[in-house]
Amino acid sequence: DMPYGQEGRAAVVYQVVDETQTPWALKVFKPQYRVPALVQSSQQMALYAELPGLQVCRRTILTATSHRTLLRQYPDLVYAVLMPWIEGPTWAEVFMTRTELSPEQSLTLAQSLAGILTMMEERGLAHCDLSGSNLIIPYLAVDKLAAMPNVALVDVEQLYAARLQRPQ
Repeated sequence: DMPYGQEGRAAVVYQVVDETQTPWALKVFKPQYRVPALVQSSQQMALYAELPGLQVCRRTILTATSHRTLLRQYPDLVYAVLMPWIEGPTWAEVFMTRTELSPEQSLTLAQSLAGILTMMEERGLAHCDLSGSNLIIPYLAVDKLAAMPNVALVDVEQLYAARLQRPQ
């Protein structure tokens, strides 16, 4: 099929589907952003994967040590990140398409985002790259799964906490 990809400043994120038809996000970094530090920071981020809205902290980094055969065949995937796919439009898409939200929907989304940011603040976490394209709204997904939060943060490579390497 036609690949789904979304290009950002540092990477392209593709939707891939495994043999059980579960969708995943594969973030392939541009050459200058393929750095070994991604491995350690991703291992440390795993501590936050169970927090609401931070599911993308559950990630696997493709390295020569762990994924030798795959990387021999596809060397551009070195230090790529495999993580859960978050279904729904970005806030930027909602804004640009002028999607109408009821007052109740707006309040639900605002409370959800405020709750995630409060929870992060209480744990000493900062996203460091909050933007409309890094906020996904599963609440507005056509096929919203009950287990998904109303809003989710993505592009967490700049996540900061006392245990994490300080982002540039």
